[in-house]
Amino acid sequence: MKAFLSKWVTRFPILAFLLLTFLITWGCVLYIAAGEAGVLGHKPSILWLALVGQFGPLWAALLLIALQSGRDGLRRLLRSAINFRLDRGVWVVILLFAPAGLLFAFGGFALFNGGHLDFHQIAWPKVVGGVLVGTVIGLLFGGVSEEIGWRGYLLPRLQGRMHPVFSGIIVGVVWALWHLDPEIVATGIQKGWHPFWVEWSKYQANYLLETIPFSIFMTAVFNRTRGSLFAMMLVHSISNAFVAEVWSNWRPIPSSLRAWDTVVAYCIAFACIWAWRKWEVQSAPPETVVPAAKA
Repeated sequence: MKAFLSKWVTRFPILAFLLLTFLITWGCVLYIAAGEAGVLGHKPSILWLALVGQFGPLWAALLLIALQSGRDGLRRLLRSAINFRLDRGVWVVILLFAPAGLLFAFGGFALFNGGHLDFHQIAWPKVVGGVLVGTVIGLLFGGVSEEIGWRGYLLPRLQGRMHPVFSGIIVGVVWALWHLDPEIVATGIQKGWHPFWVEWSKYQANYLLETIPFSIFMTAVFNRTRGSLFAMMLVHSISNAFVAEVWSNWRPIPSSLRAWDTVVAYCIAFACIWAWRKWEVQSAPPETVVPAAKA
């Protein structure tokens, strides 16, 4: 049985990853949604989603890598995930892309919309502290839980088949679709599937607008760092921390300001598309890369 599975996932690695990832995560989401809708007669613990479903891409990637490359592959993957030796320029980009993107969005809003932003309504010391704490927590919930799968497993295999731009877009679409809110599913169970599709389409449209340009940016950084998973986890966690702290503490958020944030994200994505023409495409999965021997 193991030999059959190993042969099958080697032949269809992308399909195997997608099926297993969505099965794990969506299975947990459906289980929790059924409990919230009263179908099960009890409410399952949210830990199912936090510890199992949230880590779906990780569990899928680890299982498939173990079948394909064994323990050596898992060791190489781990070395890539903890390798924080990055160029200074890469560190600058990783640490400043989120605040710089917000500043450009603020500037566009102020210049072209004639809007006035009251920065005094935000407790900035609290936001800065929240970003720092959120980045650390996000390295596990978002970084490790997702990036081992999205950029560690899926992206290099896609880049071995198609252009990095299309690879990044596909990962962004998969990334967005993977997010499924239990409350929306519970609404569908209780009120019918038409209300579900209405809510789900709005939910996914917002995610797609965010994940596609962000995925293109992360693809560029992935190739620039020759497949550094640590860089991917750090980019992901910093982004999540800024979104959670800045946007959640700013009420009400002008709709045009969020629109400018999206415009800036796509401008960064197009700049990455132009810049990575000179960079090597990282199509070798991290678990297959043998570290160079020291001289």
